[in-house]
Amino acid sequence: MIVFGLNSSDLESIAPVLEAALNVRLMPREGYFHGGNYYSAETAGGTIRLQYNRDIFSGKIGPIVRDWPVDRLVLSFEGSDDTSWELYLSALSQLSDLQPTRLAPQSAG
Repeated sequence: MIVFGLNSSDLESIAPVLEAALNVRLMPREGYFHGGNYYSAETAGGTIRLQYNRDIFSGKIGPIVRDWPVDRLVLSFEGSDDTSWELYLSALSQLSDLQPTRLAPQSAG
């Protein structure tokens, strides 16, 4: 799994930006396990997930990725082969306004 923190707390406005940059269709979803509302896309390489960095599943609100602010977004790329994400990661690196920051994937979803 590859995980990035994004310097935004606006899930709904960032989803279309990522869709255009990554050339995927991020579908809105809702799930308690993923902090409430989130977006995901299925690709040949696996799942891309955009969500808030908050863990509400445990009964308390706290970050799911400890090294990232709880009020910011997390973007994860989950698949069996991390090398399949190279084109997506290259496109993500072009979004300097979001300041994508690679994070340790301890429990990002």
